[in-house]
Amino acid sequence: KGLADSLGSGAAKAIFGTLYIVLPNFSNFSFITEASRGMKPTLSMAVGGVLYAVVYSAVMLVIAVLVFRRRNFK
Repeated sequence: KGLADSLGSGAAKAIFGTLYIVLPNFSNFSFITEASRGMKPTLSMAVGGVLYAVVYSAVMLVIAVLVFRRRNFK
């Protein structure tokens, strides 16, 4: 959100804020820091990543169903 704050525009803040929410946060699946230190990811990190993926996928699937339900493909 730093870019939106530096622009100062309300429209830019709204656009970047929406993108921040809509686009997936892949850092939830990154265990690079732990791996570089020779550590294994904790169970809570792994479960958190899987849970994030399931919830994000479910939300996107519901949105897709709602959008395409109104379409007539005949």
